Amino acid sequence: MEQNEFDEKIKYAQNIINILQTRLNESVAQNVQLEATVTVLREEKEKLTKTITEAKEIAHGSSPKTKEK
Repeated sequence: MEQNEFDEKIKYAQNIINILQTRLNESVAQNVQLEATVTVLREEKEKLTKTITEAKEIAHGSSPKTKEK
């Protein structure tokens, strides 16, 4: 194999590696964004669940807030 052929194959392999690295980085970034979204949604769900539970307790008269009055 001539040096020129070898250099061309190395250049081709480096291009593939660069493309794969770029795609990997993009995938990692997307996963981080999705994790952040899931975390925010879980927090919102917990707040809503707490609010619903409190509202049910008030409606049924079993809430400490209604017993104080």
